Amino acid sequence: LRLPAGRYAAIVATDDSHAANEWNAAPAYDPAFWGLTLRARSNADRARIKPFAYEHVPEKDAFVRLAGQGDDAFASRGFTLKRRMPVRVYALGEGRSGDMFDYGWIVDAKTGRAVWQMDYRDTEHAEGAGKNRLFDEDVTLDAGDYVAYYVTDDSHAYGDWNSAPPIDGKYWGLTLLPGASGFDRSRVSTFDARDNPNILAQIAPVRDHARERLRFTLDRDTRVRILALGEGSGGDLYDYGWIEAEGSHRTVWEMRYRDTEHAGGAQKNRLAEETLRLPAGDYVLYYKTDDSHAFGDWNSAPPANPLHWGITLYRANE
Repeated sequence: LRLPAGRYAAIVATDDSHAANEWNAAPAYDPAFWGLTLRARSNADRARIKPFAYEHVPEKDAFVRLAGQGDDAFASRGFTLKRRMPVRVYALGEGRSGDMFDYGWIVDAKTGRAVWQMDYRDTEHAEGAGKNRLFDEDVTLDAGDYVAYYVTDDSHAYGDWNSAPPIDGKYWGLTLLPGASGFDRSRVSTFDARDNPNILAQIAPVRDHARERLRFTLDRDTRVRILALGEGSGGDLYDYGWIEAEGSHRTVWEMRYRDTEHAGGAQKNRLAEETLRLPAGDYVLYYKTDDSHAFGDWNSAPPANPLHWGITLYRANE
């Protein structure tokens, strides 16, 4: 094999049986070389080779670590980028037939929009069972505040595999690192999503059998961006939200099926997104769910951004 000048990593993996000193059938003719060996063809070539310590996921450089996730997990971490830069996204999760069941995503904290999500079509086999999926690419993000999320279902995750695990099982989850060109860590800092100044009011995530209300006040006319996720099919909504003017109980906005689009996962996951100007005054935010398919108790594939099941009002850009 002729290789151009560059940096390389030689990797070998084994499963839990039939390897050196633990054969469960007749061993190979040359058992001492079970693994991978590289040799130079000449002393001159050997002199041009220099080994170095290799980490395919250099943990000291990671600024978001949501790895080692077990069953029924939900993890998040906020971060701030002080300039536009490439970010290496290293994510392992469970998926098959086009759907992901353990996966991660990144949300722009200012708008609530997902700027990256772990779609099955963008993943590759992570070794082990075919449902082990890997995303390992650079994603360029603008300067701003972000929140990274990772969620798992009730089976096949770190520490409790029901099929052959991936080679890199300890990274089951989401890890963010500098991109290929690298960047100065001083340009990355922690962001606390609970103190997000762009959220005016929020009822999310919402579970089954809920009817929740939240009062909020606008001290001046304000452009508001509404992000609402709910359940619906055949033109009807079963989990939905609306806004009323306090006092008059006049509905100033409501989530209607015809104004929604697919929110990822099952087709009945619906997303409503709209910007409107609300006059100064007092308002009440409402959200209602039926007895099935809501946050924490999905009976079909969840939406791409399950944490936003409910309704959130953002301060829109003027």
